[in-house]
Amino acid sequence: MKKLFALLACTIVLGGAATPSSFLNGSRAKLLQTLRSNHVLVPGRRLLRLTYLCSVELGNQKYPIIDIFESVPGAMETKGIARLELLSPNLKPVQSIPYVPPTTPLFCKHNSVYFQGNVFVDQANDSGNEISFLFGGQGIAVHTVAANTLPAPMSK
Repeated sequence: MKKLFALLACTIVLGGAATPSSFLNGSRAKLLQTLRSNHVLVPGRRLLRLTYLCSVELGNQKYPIIDIFESVPGAMETKGIARLELLSPNLKPVQSIPYVPPTTPLFCKHNSVYFQGNVFVDQANDSGNEISFLFGGQGIAVHTVAANTLPAPMSK
C-alpha cells in the first residue's frame, strides 16, 4: 500500500512526467511482469537472476539495462545463459547482449555499460569491456578500457 501511495504521489507531483523506467529500480515484480509480457524471458528456462543494473542515457531519455541469468534444463551439466537487455523508456525490448560468466556487468555511465572482463558482442563483431549504445539503442560500439582508467561510476 505504501508503494502504491508513493507511486501515485510521484505521478501527481511530477505531473505524469516520470517515465515507466524510473519505477523499475524498486519493483522486481513489475520488472518480471514487463519482461514476460514482452516475451524477453525464454519459456522452458529457469530464471536464476533478474536484476535492474542501471540506465544508459540516449538522447534526453534513460533506457534501463536488465541483467538476466537463466539455466537450460535437461543438459547433462547445468548450462547458464547470461545476457543484458536494453529496454526503451516505455519498457519495450530494444537490444539483447549475451555474455559469458565470469565476465560481469559493473555499471553504466552516460550511454555505456562497463564490464569486469571482456565480452564478445556479435552485433559489433568485436570484444571489449565497454559497450556504448548509439542511435536509440539500435547501434553498438565496443571498446577496451584499461581497468585503471575506468570512469568512476558515481561521478558526473
